[in-house]
Amino acid sequence: MDAQAKLREFKAMRCPFPHLGSLVPLQESTPQSQENCGYVFSRAYDLRRHLGAVHEVEVNQEAIAQWVKLKKTNPTTSDL
Repeated sequence: MDAQAKLREFKAMRCPFPHLGSLVPLQESTPQSQENCGYVFSRAYDLRRHLGAVHEVEVNQEAIAQWVKLKKTNPTTSDL
């Protein structure tokens, strides 16, 4: 199954970068790039690792888990 199919079926979610909202503290929420990230994830662990490695943004494990759960149960929610 490709990334677009996973997104349509809500089995995965797109990396929210640079729109991190409540995932990171205010002082850390200013990304260097304003370009939307195209990576797609189905697990909170993978998203957290990606944010740290690619975007140099450290996110609390619990915050990521809650965000992923919210997105999987209500994929139309735009509030991070």
